[in-house]
Amino acid sequence: MTFVTRRTDRHNGRMKRDTVNYTVVGAVVLAAAALLLFTMLRITGTRTGEVDYIAHYDNVTGLASGAPVFYEGFRVGHVNGITPDRRGGRTRYRVDLSIRGDWPIPDDSIAKLASTGLLADISVAISEGASTTVLKPGAEMKSQGGGDLFAAMNELAGEVTTLSRERIRPLVASLQENVDRIGGELADATPQLVADAKSLLARLNQASAAMNEVLSPQNRAHVATTLEDLAATADNARELSTELRQTQQKLDALMVEANAVVSENRPALKDAIADLAQITGSLAQRIDGIAQNLDSASRNVNEFTREIRKNPNRLLFTPPADKVQVEEE
Repeated sequence: MTFVTRRTDRHNGRMKRDTVNYTVVGAVVLAAAALLLFTMLRITGTRTGEVDYIAHYDNVTGLASGAPVFYEGFRVGHVNGITPDRRGGRTRYRVDLSIRGDWPIPDDSIAKLASTGLLADISVAISEGASTTVLKPGAEMKSQGGGDLFAAMNELAGEVTTLSRERIRPLVASLQENVDRIGGELADATPQLVADAKSLLARLNQASAAMNEVLSPQNRAHVATTLEDLAATADNARELSTELRQTQQKLDALMVEANAVVSENRPALKDAIADLAQITGSLAQRIDGIAQNLDSASRNVNEFTREIRKNPNRLLFTPPADKVQVEEE
């Protein structure tokens, strides 16, 4: 009986311990689940006391539910959902934004789609407005779409491919043809170019030898002497210029004095000029007589010369004088 009682007590004690263990394990699991839920709520940005706003975009590439919402770089909420909105044959996307209720937003603020990096996810960045009126909860916020970087890169890649196919390749082919043609022409003209180069080199050697002869020590000495003579001539020219200026100054002074003398002796000069005119007139008359005598003498000499040319013997023999008959009375 005692043995059965002991075994029953052991069994009851073991069951109690198992119950405590299960309770502790359950409590730990519940605590872990609560911590996980809290962590998930923190990660997704879900908070209590948030206010919903609406924004519409034409393109929401890269934007997903749970994406953060920043207000001038400070995180204030998250994207709560994205819903297509088809109206008038056009599709736009309604984006529900959950933002802290204690965060006032001016009604002219703009919600832009932005990315913090090249490979980062798309987020909503709110630019603060200047209005003093606060946006009411549930109101629609002004929106501005962002550019699709990868679409732009794909478009750029397509344009580059088109440019390479239609422009660069023909240009390269044409350039290659021109290079080949120029290379052939150079190959054909190379012998002539080499001959011309040799001829030019020979001429340059001759010119160099001539220059060496010109620049020989004797010629350099002559050049140095010539330069010294030129320098001396320049000095003499400067001295002569100085003397000429002095002479000019003296002549100017002499002219001033001559003008003064002429002004003072003008009546006597008039009398001297009258006498000079009279003397000149008489000399002119005498010169006219002398000129006439010289003219007649010239004519006589010419006649004498003609006679001598006709009868040169008259210089040696004188003809007898003509007989004159005297009539008797």
